Amino acid sequence: MNTSEITNIISDDCRPFEAIWNARNGISDTIFYSNIVINGILAIPTFVSNLILIIAIWSCNSMRTPSNIIICSLACSDIGVGLLAQPLAVAKTVIEAKASSSFDSFCSIHKSSRVSSVYFCVVSFVCFTAVSLDKYLMVLLHLRYHELVTTRRVIVFLLIVWALAALCILFELCCSSVITMVLFIGAIVCFIVTFTSYVWVYRTVRRHQKAIHDQLHAVATESRDKSLYMTRVRKNTMSMILVYVWFVICYLPFVVVTVVGAVWSGNESAIQSALLCTGTVIFLNSFLNPFLFYWRIKDFRVSMHIIDEEVKFVSVITAPYVPVIPRPSSSDDKNITVFHRALQANSIC
Repeated sequence: MNTSEITNIISDDCRPFEAIWNARNGISDTIFYSNIVINGILAIPTFVSNLILIIAIWSCNSMRTPSNIIICSLACSDIGVGLLAQPLAVAKTVIEAKASSSFDSFCSIHKSSRVSSVYFCVVSFVCFTAVSLDKYLMVLLHLRYHELVTTRRVIVFLLIVWALAALCILFELCCSSVITMVLFIGAIVCFIVTFTSYVWVYRTVRRHQKAIHDQLHAVATESRDKSLYMTRVRKNTMSMILVYVWFVICYLPFVVVTVVGAVWSGNESAIQSALLCTGTVIFLNSFLNPFLFYWRIKDFRVSMHIIDEEVKFVSVITAPYVPVIPRPSSSDDKNITVFHRALQANSIC
């Protein structure tokens, strides 16, 4: 079937994907199967690692702060990537790679893959912007922060974000070009707001720390408490800046290729090859986000340690038969004692 015959039978919904379908013959099998293998392998670890992050947040009362609730929402979007977007991307790529595939099957799976990917990306963009605004309010409001920024309000805000993202996807199915432009402008606005917020927070915290350091001898206790608070805010902000920089690094290649493809009518196969590879890099971001949180934020490591100790404790007391229990070393004794005291005092979870 030649190109003109295909054009006659495709529906209006599938017509925008005709160029992608025609360009598949110019994409090498190496690119196809490399992306299939990478996304196929990373889908389950992406789901599991982000699920563990959510458990770490919700299993400890002290972890359910407004800031961590936003991170939890970000992890939920990454779970959606591993559970839905990546498997659909693999299925789409498999259909593209097979010479015997039909355009109708490609159109259906491509629309599903596009919708799921865009949906979770929109949520991720807004969540990262919300994190930066949360740090901004934390420094701006200071003592009034916990009064105004409550967990309930943050949850309501995030539910609205997820609902509006779904609404954008519904409109995207009807008028793709308009919504694509709106989302592109929205992404730029989110980036500007996030960048501006982090710069303001960093400069303000540095200025406050310098002022507090000069006042330490005048009002020792009060200044020391405020200094500790600002130090904690600065460390937490720097950790989130690192995560956000990684987020931008993963998304920027895809954005650049998309813009180049929109303004350059050159080799369509080269553009589609680049989009395929840069799309996989975006999925890689969802896989690595939890590990960045574990690495940079101490509270998550402490929570995971407590959960791990609880699982080990339950495994021991429910075991049907334990013939020999070796005496723990002095360091193990110390760790177990600290753990049990924390559980009894309920100071951590």
